[in-house]
Amino acid sequence: MTQYILQEVLASPSDLRRIMRAYAMLDAIIERHWEFRYFSFNSCWGNGDEMASMRNGEGDGVFSLFSPDGIFVKGFDHAYQGATKKAVSEMLAAVPKRFAHAIKEAAFDMDSSTFCMWNLAGSTSWGLSFVSGTCQDAHHWLLAQYSTDPQVFRRFATSYHDVKLPDTLIARFLSLEPIDDNVLREFPIQRKMSEIWDDVKEIGYPSRL
Repeated sequence: MTQYILQEVLASPSDLRRIMRAYAMLDAIIERHWEFRYFSFNSCWGNGDEMASMRNGEGDGVFSLFSPDGIFVKGFDHAYQGATKKAVSEMLAAVPKRFAHAIKEAAFDMDSSTFCMWNLAGSTSWGLSFVSGTCQDAHHWLLAQYSTDPQVFRRFATSYHDVKLPDTLIARFLSLEPIDDNVLREFPIQRKMSEIWDDVKEIGYPSRL
């Protein structure tokens, strides 16, 4: 993927954590069962790290690790599955050594990877590496889902959950507006803070409780 296309489809490093946290919270409100959720965020992954994931149930996914060293993103597009271990190793060889702990993270299943990206703390640009033989611009559809445009999540919620949410409500979550029972009443699904409190804590989403 060219740097130009990446900058067009992927949120800036400073926005990505906020968007992923907001998406996970919205998904947790819409879908009661964790195993059926598309987005997740764990603010207490360990050692000061936070982890976010996107899994579409068809084998495609994005895993992100936020650490004091920066951001590491690993993706898998099943259209390019079957990459050899050598090809994956060559892809990972380009990753800065400060992200070695991310590469070793078991939950990321690095053997099933078709691309990875990283952003060093303090930088505004992304580093990129792809498995040899993949179309570098083909992964943009995975990355474009993380957007500051409320319409992107609205379309996802409608197609995946058959739930319609107003753009204004999604925008408030994207700005990390604190959540409480009054906010939950604006959803077409009846939920209470007591039901989602464990999710709120895990995601690290602001609340008024």
